[in-house]
Amino acid sequence: MADSWFSAETAQAFQWLALLSFFSLLGPYAALGRRRKLVTATWLILLAFGCVCLVAAIAAVVVGQPGHVIKPLAVSGVVITVIFAGLYGTLQRAYQEAELRRMSAQDLSDG
Repeated sequence: MADSWFSAETAQAFQWLALLSFFSLLGPYAALGRRRKLVTATWLILLAFGCVCLVAAIAAVVVGQPGHVIKPLAVSGVVITVIFAGLYGTLQRAYQEAELRRMSAQDLSDG
């Protein structure tokens, strides 16, 4: 068995990664059509981070890391990836709808 990547005490700090899910509260900006680049970039960065956690969990299993290393990586990866991947389409649709509303309002004011 390989040396543990981190201690059981350090593994407890991974529970704070779940707080990254609060970034999903940026969603209302999409409904308003605001801050598209910032929100989309943040969304994709967090999605990538969740994927990195999942890959690290798989690597930890392959190299024989103990459960206190595998479990926090896997749980964090699944939670973060599911939230941000699952809501990405909704986020993009909200921005598209906001853009359509903006164009429609502009057409009405021009006409």
